[in-house]
Amino acid sequence: MPGYDFSNLSIMIVDDDMLMRNLVKSMLFSLGITKVSIQSNPNEAINDIVALKPDILITDWEMKPINGLDFSKKIRGMNNPLLSHLPIIMLTGYTQIDRVFAAREIGINEFLAKPVSVQTLYSRILSVAKRPRDFVKTKSYFGPDRRRKDMPFIGEDRRKRKS
Repeated sequence: MPGYDFSNLSIMIVDDDMLMRNLVKSMLFSLGITKVSIQSNPNEAINDIVALKPDILITDWEMKPINGLDFSKKIRGMNNPLLSHLPIIMLTGYTQIDRVFAAREIGINEFLAKPVSVQTLYSRILSVAKRPRDFVKTKSYFGPDRRRKDMPFIGEDRRKRKS
């Protein structure tokens, strides 16, 4: 893929499916990303995230013992801002609108539908690496600003920006 140099990025893949982990890892290598760690158990991945501090997390939705949504909630709830602000790309075969909204509501940065291609993976990584969104905190939400376009906002801005 032309354009952006991803060689300094470190990415963690959390997926309980070995074939999917290997496929995504191969795709990342083809994009020049060689700092890739993998984990099959989301509960054990928490320790790896604390130790390795990856730049981006790619996680599947359907996993055991907890699903990717609950796993991502744990990440967003961490006290360490370097970890709670970790860009998360949700990889899933479930693309129904209610799933997309559920992922958005818990602070997923990007949603990536299976079957995944190198080009779509590249675009999601580019989005979180090159155009990171500010994080916001409200009574009911903590995560990346859901407004993707720089459009005028009319009304009371109830969001406290967190950096």
